Amino acid sequence: MHQSVPAVFVGRLGRNKNDFWPLLQSGQALDKNLRSTVIGILHDAELDLNELDQEVGKLKLQSTRLELKRETIKSYKAIISSLLSPIRALPNEILQMIFVSVPNQPSLPLLPNYSLPLTISAVCHRWRTVALDSPEIWSYISVELNPKGVLSDELESARTDRALLYLSRSRNYPLTLTFNGS
Repeated sequence: MHQSVPAVFVGRLGRNKNDFWPLLQSGQALDKNLRSTVIGILHDAELDLNELDQEVGKLKLQSTRLELKRETIKSYKAIISSLLSPIRALPNEILQMIFVSVPNQPSLPLLPNYSLPLTISAVCHRWRTVALDSPEIWSYISVELNPKGVLSDELESARTDRALLYLSRSRNYPLTLTFNGS
């Protein structure tokens, strides 16, 4: 009694490998007619595989398109849901009072490039407008005094540019200057 093997592939001819199980177990050579049949079945199986590969490719492409569409909708939803954010209900004057009330320090110890005014003005268009209309948040200028050659010219130039930017945006508001040196 031979063991039954589950059919995995049903080809174009409607056959499965159980049809050939006795031949597979016998180890005998195939006659000319049976050999021709097997070659035809293999050819059909190859055609089926090619068709399935094409179908899988189409489904993968469709899946990729659906994922992109899904991500686009998620992004759109996040943008639109921001319209319901409670902060949007605050008048600009209150927002400005909040910005001014936050202590402005040259940098936080763990964030050496941190700048409160620059961070606030990068959040969104509205916050940028309010920040640019608030000269007091730009009035705290910290100048790092380092011996010549300690910092690269590029870093020195960036620090100078930042100080000039703050000076420009603070307009006529009284300045608080801090000089730090090593």
